[in-house]
Amino acid sequence: MKKLLFEARVKESLHLLEERSGASLEYAQGSIIGVVSTMQAFGYNFKDAWREVISYLPNNLRVNAIPTCWLNLEGTWTLPFDKLVKFKMLLDTIPEEMRDIPSQYTEGYTCRDEMLDKYLHIMSILQRESDRAIHDWRENHKWDSDHEPKIDFSFVPFRQAGSQYIAEWAVSDRRKKHKESVNWHGQNTSQWLYAGCLLVDNGRVSIHT
Repeated sequence: MKKLLFEARVKESLHLLEERSGASLEYAQGSIIGVVSTMQAFGYNFKDAWREVISYLPNNLRVNAIPTCWLNLEGTWTLPFDKLVKFKMLLDTIPEEMRDIPSQYTEGYTCRDEMLDKYLHIMSILQRESDRAIHDWRENHKWDSDHEPKIDFSFVPFRQAGSQYIAEWAVSDRRKKHKESVNWHGQNTSQWLYAGCLLVDNGRVSIHT
């Protein structure tokens, strides 16, 4: 009974992270910080509390309501989230029966939870590599406009290949000279700073870079 009450309270608080909740980003962020802080007060360490929270986060969450420091980032979110695939769209693409398959990597996680965990990790990579390019420009090129990076992001919906669902992502610098640098998928990689894909195969979730 206590566990059910706890779950209900957590879900009610994390509901504020939904895109259409009406809550401000600051209020939504305060709600998830409050949930994790409460769990820590009851003896959870941060890692375990965050892992538990992943399972309760809404599918249509606003990523920028999650504190950047929890994803090993500094500063604030600057990603163009409206141009990047939403987690719910990815989840809705895979068969329902696959979503509850237990994770092979994280105890207590389902395929859905593992997908969300890795989705957030990819978002952190996109933010980190963008920040790194800007920092390099400021440090090494002293804000010279001729060298200012023109950052572009890509994270597209799944495409299906047999049993596999593949969602490709990349962070690129359009200032870099476009060369004939093509990988075996036929993609020009000359402007990429970092790229990879989220792969779901029969309930197994992985990131490939």
